[in-house]
Amino acid sequence: MSKLGILTALKHRDFRVYWLGFVTSVSGMQMFLVIQAWLVFDLTGSALQLGFLALARALPAVVLGLVGGVFADKVDQRRLLMATTSGIAVIYLVLATLTLTGAVQVWHILAAVFLVGGLQAFDQPSRQAIFPNLIDRRDLMSAVALNSTVHPGTRILAPIVAGLMIDFIGAPQVGAALAIYVVAMAYAIFSYMLFRVQLPPVDRAIGSSGFQDLKDGIGYILSRPVFRLLILTSFVNAFFGMSHITLMPIIAHNLLGEASGSAISLLFSATGIGGLMGALIGSSLGGMRR
Repeated sequence: MSKLGILTALKHRDFRVYWLGFVTSVSGMQMFLVIQAWLVFDLTGSALQLGFLALARALPAVVLGLVGGVFADKVDQRRLLMATTSGIAVIYLVLATLTLTGAVQVWHILAAVFLVGGLQAFDQPSRQAIFPNLIDRRDLMSAVALNSTVHPGTRILAPIVAGLMIDFIGAPQVGAALAIYVVAMAYAIFSYMLFRVQLPPVDRAIGSSGFQDLKDGIGYILSRPVFRLLILTSFVNAFFGMSHITLMPIIAHNLLGEASGSAISLLFSATGIGGLMGALIGSSLGGMRR
């Protein structure tokens, strides 16, 4: 990694603080993917309900994704991220309490996932846009490579932690509740780390309405074949390529004979190992034209 120069972006103090908080929050997100799937399958045993879980997560992202991007252009992205991550932490605190008391129902989980998805529609564009302002331009490739390792890297250990907590800390629902509290804490830590980040002045989009910005952004994408292809590829992958993530409890039950937290988390972790290898190899190809 040192030879590839992938760590050079960490010499910038504000990017380093942001990135460590980013790793913490994504670790929490990876834990919750296991927890939510286990909870829904434990309550219902239904593949259809797992499908509704995926729908609850994807619907606000599709509907509000472009709106979130326009909104992130017009406000202080650091404050927006602090607000959204704090809101997500509160949602998880409520769900953890419902789970701990035994009052949790499937609709509680679907509602929590839907609300978090809505907040993340405003959160994700800001995460993508903020980090280039925290480093020198010459270290941008390093920062992109580091960010690309966060999701697959955290997917190796974080799901295992969630699975072990579900299976080995008290009754399974008690372990799941405590794991959700940890997830809430992870988002709260990211919010605090953002508070410590000193973001330099950034020019904001002014002089036009949000609707006009949205229209211009769609027009820009449609007029450029490369962007059309990238956006289409992203949507196809989101809709079809990640379906196995939603069905992990079914796969674990059929292949391993059980849908325990540990069994589900092992499958999640395997995807993380492959993803991290791909991210590291991809980051080494930055100098290749094709």
